[in-house]
Amino acid sequence: MNNICVNQQKNIYSGWFFIKYLTITFLIVFFIIFYVWQNVEVMKIKMEHQRSMTRTKELIKQNCRLKFKIEKLNRIAVIEKYAKESGMRHLTPDDFETIVIQKNAKKEY
Repeated sequence: MNNICVNQQKNIYSGWFFIKYLTITFLIVFFIIFYVWQNVEVMKIKMEHQRSMTRTKELIKQNCRLKFKIEKLNRIAVIEKYAKESGMRHLTPDDFETIVIQKNAKKEY
């Protein structure tokens, strides 16, 4: 009878040992995978930040060029040159029509 009890105890302890071993192994694998995933995400964020900083620098340069172009186009000489190239001319008094409104005119309905 003692042999049966001892064998059953060994089987119980070996089962618990296997469950402990499996649990510890699973937790170690889980933490390793979590650590690697975390590092991959950090690298993705760093790369995205680098791309956004590069894009920001490009947009700042483009903004400066556009501001310069606006200032250049606001000069009168450039505007007149563009108008002449487009076939426009200076206004003369003949280009205007004058309408005279009399204040005491009768209203007819």
